[in-house]
Amino acid sequence: QHSYNRQTCIESEPYLALHFTRDSTMPHPDGKQRHVVGTALGRFIRRSCGIDATAAALMAKTTGSRGGGSSSISMSDKQQRPKSEKLRMHTFFDEVDPDSVDKNRQEQRKADTAMLDVWKAEWAEAGFEPHILTLKDAERHPKYNEYIEKLKDVNLVGKGGTQGRYNELCFIRWLAMASVGGGYMSDYDVLPVKDADSIARIALHNKFTVFDQVPGRGGIPSLMAGEEEEWLRMSFEILNFALSSDTPHEDFPAWSDFYSLLLLYKANPGSYTLVNAVGRPRVMLSHGFNEKTCEEAEPFVALHFSHADMEVSGTKVTDRHKVGKELVEQIRTNCESTKELERPSVYTFFEDMDPKNQDANREELRRIDTALLDEWKNAWHNAGFEPRILTLNDAKRHPLYDEFMSKLGHVKMIGEGTPQGRFNEFCFLRWLAMASVGGGLLSDYDVYPIKDASTILPLTTSAEDQFTVFDEVPDWGGIPSLMFGNPDQWIRMAFAVVDVAQKEPLEKYNGWSDFLALLELNKKHPESYRINDLVGEVEKLLKFPMRQSSCKSVKGYIALHFSLNDTNKSQHSRRDRPELARKALEFVAEHCTKRKKRLFF
Repeated sequence: QHSYNRQTCIESEPYLALHFTRDSTMPHPDGKQRHVVGTALGRFIRRSCGIDATAAALMAKTTGSRGGGSSSISMSDKQQRPKSEKLRMHTFFDEVDPDSVDKNRQEQRKADTAMLDVWKAEWAEAGFEPHILTLKDAERHPKYNEYIEKLKDVNLVGKGGTQGRYNELCFIRWLAMASVGGGYMSDYDVLPVKDADSIARIALHNKFTVFDQVPGRGGIPSLMAGEEEEWLRMSFEILNFALSSDTPHEDFPAWSDFYSLLLLYKANPGSYTLVNAVGRPRVMLSHGFNEKTCEEAEPFVALHFSHADMEVSGTKVTDRHKVGKELVEQIRTNCESTKELERPSVYTFFEDMDPKNQDANREELRRIDTALLDEWKNAWHNAGFEPRILTLNDAKRHPLYDEFMSKLGHVKMIGEGTPQGRFNEFCFLRWLAMASVGGGLLSDYDVYPIKDASTILPLTTSAEDQFTVFDEVPDWGGIPSLMFGNPDQWIRMAFAVVDVAQKEPLEKYNGWSDFLALLELNKKHPESYRINDLVGEVEKLLKFPMRQSSCKSVKGYIALHFSLNDTNKSQHSRRDRPELARKALEFVAEHCTKRKKRLFF
C-alpha cells in the first residue's frame, strides 16, 4: 500500500515467502493484477533487501570437492548463499627457502606464522572462511606444467635467489586460485576492517576485480576476486605480459606479478575491474588510534600492513601481526562506518552494441567503456551508494518484456540497422530493466555524483510520489541521464516513452531515441514526470585549467554529466573521458564541495 522503500525491507525481513492472496492484493491503488504486483515486489525485496546475485557471486562451498578439499561455486551461480555458509578468503604461502637454518630465517618463519595466525583470525571474524593455499594447490591444475615452462623465461626480480623464488611463487599463486575454483584472495598481511557482505558487494560476478590500486596507474595484487575462469585468464595474461619484454619499465629493472598487473592495466584497462578499497595504515600507525583513525579508515574494506608501511610508520616488520591485529580490532569496534550498513543502490545499464566486432577501433571503444564504468562505480561508491550494472537480461526478466518488445519493434530508431540503432534500442530497454529490479535511481554511466548519499537520497524520497528526472534541456524537457521512480512509475514511463516514439519521428531527426521521446512526452503530457535540474554540464569545467573560479560551473548540482558532446566541445578526445572525469571529480571534491574522499551511508 506504500511505495517500495526501506520500510518494505523491514516489513519483509522475518519471512521466507509472501502470499499474494486475492484479499491482500485487492486494495492495491493501481488495481494491478497480482502476478504483476507479486513479481515486482518479490524482485525488489530480493535485490534491494538482501544479497543478490552480484553479492552472492563469490560464494564458496558446494557438495563435492576439488583441489584436495578446496571447493567453491561459480561466481555466475545465481543462487543466494544460505546464511550458514561463508565466503572463502584465500591467501598463498609457501617457504621460499625451506632448507635454510639461518637464525634470521628462523626469526622470519616465526613472524610469518604469527602473521598467518592473525590473518586467519581476522578474516574469520569478518565472516569469511579462511584458507591457506600452497604450491601443491597450483600443481594440481592441468595447465601447471605449461605455466611453469613459460614462467622460466620471465626476467624476474631477484631471479636465481630467494627473492626470485618469492616472485616466482607470486605468479604461481594465481594458478593456485584457478585450481581451487576461484573466489577471493588476499596477501597474508592484508586484514579486513569491514564484514564479508560489505566486501562481496564490490566484486562483480563476471569480471575479475582488484581492490587495491596505485591511483591512476593500475592494480596492486593485495586483494582480488574472480571466478575460476577469470583467475585462469588473468594468470596467463600477467604471465604473457611479463614475457613481452625483459625490462617492464624504466622504473622497474625486472618483473614481478605486481609490475605485470600494474602495467597490464595501462595497456588494456578492460582486462580487469579496478577499485580503491584497500588502505595504507602508515598514517594511522604513526599517530596511534584516535578520533582521526575512523575517518582515515572509512573509505576502505581492508588495510595492507606491508613492509613499506611498517618502515614508514617506524614499526618492526616482525611486529606487524601485533600492530595489525590491534588496529583493525579497534577500528571494527569503535568506528561506526565499519559495521554492516545498508547502502542505497544506484543503477546504470550497459550492453555491448556490437559484441561480435573485434576490429581495433571497436576494441578501443570497449577499453574506454570499461574505464568509464570503473570510474562510475568508484564515484558512486565513494558517495555512499551501492553501484549496480544492469543488462538486457534484467529487462527480459520483466513479465511485460514481450509486450514491450512488440511495441518497440514499431519504433524507428536513430541509426536503425547500425550499432547506434542498437544503442538507442538498449536505451529504451533500460527503463524496463529498472522496473524489473524494483525501481530506484538510474544514472548514465558517464554521470558522476559530486554530493553524498546524505544529500541525494532526500531528493529521491521527496520524489516518491512522482517519477523524477534530474537533468533537463531548459524549456524543452528532461534528459534521461539521472532518474528516479518506484517500479510502478518505471513501468508506466517505459511504456509512455515507447508509445510516444511509435509515431513518425520529429522533422529534424531521422528516428527516435529515448531522450527525444522523453522531450516529446513532456511537450504532450508535462504532468507525466517531474523535472529537477540538478545535473550539470562539464564543458566549462573541462575547457579551461581548473581553478577555484571553476567551482561556479558546478554550484547547485548533485552530479556532473561527462557526456561525449561536452568532452568534444571542450576540445578533448573520447579516449580522455575516464581520466578527465577522475581528475575533475578529485578537483571538485577538494576545492568546490569540500566532500570527504569517501563516505559510507
